[in-house]
Amino acid sequence: MCVSSSPYSSTRDAEPVLTSEPVFAVLKNAIVHLAASVFVHAYPHVSPTFFSTLLALLRTYPPSLAVPSSSTGAAPLNPQTTDLFLRILHEVSLEISDAQLRLNKPTSRLQKDTELRDAVRERDAAGIAEAVWSVIGEALEGVDAPDQELKVGLKGKTAREVAEMAVRVAGDYVCASPLPPLLHA
Repeated sequence: MCVSSSPYSSTRDAEPVLTSEPVFAVLKNAIVHLAASVFVHAYPHVSPTFFSTLLALLRTYPPSLAVPSSSTGAAPLNPQTTDLFLRILHEVSLEISDAQLRLNKPTSRLQKDTELRDAVRERDAAGIAEAVWSVIGEALEGVDAPDQELKVGLKGKTAREVAEMAVRVAGDYVCASPLPPLLHA
C-alpha cells in the first residue's frame, strides 16, 4: 500500500465520482465497504473468484441498453461498474495493507491480512494489474471526447474521473514506496 495525499483516503468518506447525489454516494460507499468485508472473510477459500467476478462486470451493461462494440469487438467499459470496481480495489487495499490501520489490529488479523496479500499476489495480481492499466488506457482515450448523455463507455468528464481514480488504485497496488505494496513481490 502506498501512502498518498489522495482525497480518497477511504471510500467511506469519498465524494461520489460519477454522481452528485448524496444518497447514491452513501449507498455506493456502503456497497464498497460490504464488498471489502466479504473479501476479507471469504477470499480465497470461500470465494476464490472474487476478483475475476468483479472483472467480468467491467464491460457489462443492462440488456435494455444498446451497446456498440469497440474496435476490439468488446463492449466499452461501463462507467458505473468500472467506478465500483476501482473503489472496491481501493477499499480492499486499505483493509489489508494500510500501515495506519495495522497499528490497531490484533496479531491474528495482521496474519490474516498477510495471507490475503499473498493470495492476491499468487492468484489475481496479473489480472488486477492488467485490468487497472486497461481502464487507465481506455479512460485516457475518452478524455477529449465530448460528454454524452447515454452512459456507455468512458467519455469526457467521466473518463477523466475514472482515469484519476484508476491511477490512484494503481498506486495502491504497485509503487516505489518503502512500505510493501500489495501486488509488488
